[in-house]
Amino acid sequence: MKIALLCAFALFCAILWRLVHHFAPEFQPLFVCGCAVFFFWIFFRTILPLLKTALEITSSAGFSGVFDVLWKAVGICAIVSVSASLCRDMGEEKIASGLELCGKGALLTLALPLLKQVLDVIGDLTS
Repeated sequence: MKIALLCAFALFCAILWRLVHHFAPEFQPLFVCGCAVFFFWIFFRTILPLLKTALEITSSAGFSGVFDVLWKAVGICAIVSVSASLCRDMGEEKIASGLELCGKGALLTLALPLLKQVLDVIGDLTS
């Protein structure tokens, strides 16, 4: 039921966006940003129970550091994706591509401590 309401709201936003685009194009970026923030908020509200369960599982298994990296990675992916989509909607493809490249770099930087831990474990197993 919740997803049906969300889809109906998205269709309503699309129709309203067309009206804003036609009658008041100066408000188009503000309208798109508002819709994106709303859907971003709904996304995090929806996955919060999943994240709480994953945190409980990883902390009981002794992998809480891994979950922290995963949580940050999900946040980076969501923020970069929404921001790049907004840039594309405003006709700024090059800015969106640059933003996505920066997001990939941030994810790689975030993954370095995990890679070091994996390599340490492999080194311990081989020696």
